[in-house]
Amino acid sequence: MANEQQRATLSKRRGKLAAGITDPQARREFIARQGVGKVSEEQLEQETMRETAKQALTSYKHGGKVAKTGPAMLHKGEVVVPESEVHAYDFRRQRGRRAPLMMKGK
Repeated sequence: MANEQQRATLSKRRGKLAAGITDPQARREFIARQGVGKVSEEQLEQETMRETAKQALTSYKHGGKVAKTGPAMLHKGEVVVPESEVHAYDFRRQRGRRAPLMMKGK
């Protein structure tokens, strides 16, 4: 069983993660699971690690420009085009699809 300090640290991490959950219902459920007796401490730790990994990945589900270098979650059907090739890419082939993800190449 975790001591008081470990529980406080986990609670603090979960609070920061909850702030990053945009869906209000999902946020409430995430917070409520920490209540006494809801789930085991091990399950809370595992869920916290999963949510940390999920929030660490940037998603471009709706397109957009990449703000900083790092890992990203790409979705089936998305196209990654290096910045140097953006103007040469035939965007007409993508009609009716999401815009390609543009990433700055090295």
